[in-house]
Amino acid sequence: MRRLPAILALPLAAALLLLPAAAGAIEGRYRIDGRNPGEAGGRYGGEVAVAKAGDTYQVAWAVGGQKWVGTGIVTGTVLSVVYGLPTPNGGLASPGVAAYEINPDGTLTGGFALLGTRARGVEAWIPAGR
Repeated sequence: MRRLPAILALPLAAALLLLPAAAGAIEGRYRIDGRNPGEAGGRYGGEVAVAKAGDTYQVAWAVGGQKWVGTGIVTGTVLSVVYGLPTPNGGLASPGVAAYEINPDGTLTGGFALLGTRARGVEAWIPAGR
């Protein structure tokens, strides 16, 4: 096995420290700072919980008295989620897609859109307790 020259090893080690923690570190509870889609989209808050389930993540939002659920995958530093309002038969009403950058400080930031819409909303997830 070849060793990296010292001149390359230090910058590489420093860069790795700046990367988000392992994807499993996204499990937990977050508070949400969001803005609905469109020019008239208002700000909102809520909570979201993320739990690892095999190779995927189960995501559950509580926003304004509504409960949304989704399933996500992590690719690199991005959590991508399909979500919607749960139906009694196990399906999803008002489905949408979201993508969040997993930031080094433990926050997630990104956007979302409901199926068939032309505008996107934005959300920041801040770890609970901060």
